[in-house]
Amino acid sequence: MGLKIIIFGMGEIYRKNRDKISQEDEITAFIDNNEQLWGTECDGIKIFSPTEINRLAYEKIVIMSIHCIEMRNQLVQLGCYRESILLYTEYNSMQSAGQLSVYYGKRYYHKKKKCLIVTNPLGYHGGAIVAAYTALALQNKGYEVVVVAPEGDKKFIKEFSMKGIIFAVYPNLQFAKWEELFWIKEFDRVIVNTYPMVLCAIEIAKHREVVFWLHENDIAYPVMEYWKDIVMENISLQNLRIFAVSNVAGKNFCNNVMEHEMELLPYGIPDVNKNERKLTGKLTFAMIGTIHPVKHQLLFLEAVRQLNKKYQDCEYLIIGNHSDVAEYVQRVEEEAEEISNVYVTGGLTRKELEGMYSRIDVLVATSLQETMSLAATEAMMYGKVCIISDIAGMAQYVRQGENGFIFQSDNVDDLVDHMSFCIENREHLQIMGENARKTYCKYFTMEVLENRLEQILHQESVVL
Repeated sequence: MGLKIIIFGMGEIYRKNRDKISQEDEITAFIDNNEQLWGTECDGIKIFSPTEINRLAYEKIVIMSIHCIEMRNQLVQLGCYRESILLYTEYNSMQSAGQLSVYYGKRYYHKKKKCLIVTNPLGYHGGAIVAAYTALALQNKGYEVVVVAPEGDKKFIKEFSMKGIIFAVYPNLQFAKWEELFWIKEFDRVIVNTYPMVLCAIEIAKHREVVFWLHENDIAYPVMEYWKDIVMENISLQNLRIFAVSNVAGKNFCNNVMEHEMELLPYGIPDVNKNERKLTGKLTFAMIGTIHPVKHQLLFLEAVRQLNKKYQDCEYLIIGNHSDVAEYVQRVEEEAEEISNVYVTGGLTRKELEGMYSRIDVLVATSLQETMSLAATEAMMYGKVCIISDIAGMAQYVRQGENGFIFQSDNVDDLVDHMSFCIENREHLQIMGENARKTYCKYFTMEVLENRLEQILHQESVVL
């Protein structure tokens, strides 16, 4: 049985989403703040002033506008219940409620202990990769692990399911209510990974204990601003235990949501260091990460242009998928094409990236925001030298000139100085790489992560 809904907003967002309205639902009225529309009709349905909302019949109001927070507050002031107001993205997601797809790994074994990891969309990016590695760590501790997400890249699922991880895709996961999540009762432990899944974490925490794990930069929070009131109201639930992957990630949450005490839970990555390369021939610098303004590949390219004036025997790689910021991606590709010793590889699978590390000597992380740096952690695991922006959470593990370098964020001259040192002092890079490897072994191995998780899931406090 469908819902009686009112649509608030008659602009571009409505026009783009009108075909996504369920045929089972009945639009009883439109409301809009544009006085010229009042009394007219759209698709045979009358348009009213928002002030008339209390005399209209509805079960839910769907806001279709970029001014969603102001419009929600307007409705609440007019006497509408917050629970009856939906943003259009939330409403669209609800259409897939109940559609759960499960992918079993080829090495799947039934085990007594079960852990569910809820995460953001599956793909070759930090949050999903960390979730997969965490699943592997829990498997080693005797858990049967299921990773569930709102959507998933098939290549990613295939690659990691071969390792025995069970994946599930539930499109309405981000906004799901407990009556949809009844199957979670089968799990002994629940980890909710990444801030975009916070509403799901809160819903589960009303019934079960949840480990909520934060990784996000500042740019992740505006996307969730519409639901900030719900988050602030529920973030202190007794069953919700909050952890941050780094001090930077914790501060980002406090700055964007509210002050909240939390413990640290750094991730772990598998040790797949099989390739050793002597520093001979061309010195290869690489950036690894989605081509996006926050990753700041353009700073890397500017540094390369300056270095090419003095040094000839180097090559530079930009490795990563394209983001949805098309203009930035195009600019990076155009500028890279103008420099003969710069190569843009596009996105790589984990296996392809493992092979690429045998070619890399120095990893450069120029991000303007970075709560950690999965690429830098992997580079340390391979014994590579990293040059990291001072704003990155990973910087707390770097000892200047001993196991890597830290440069001043967005300062191309400082970056050039450190890259120049690497070129002119190749004999030091081997020792620094060995020290970087020791840093990985101390903080980021799967064994270290397994021990942390075991303590946390047994409700023991972890002090790092």
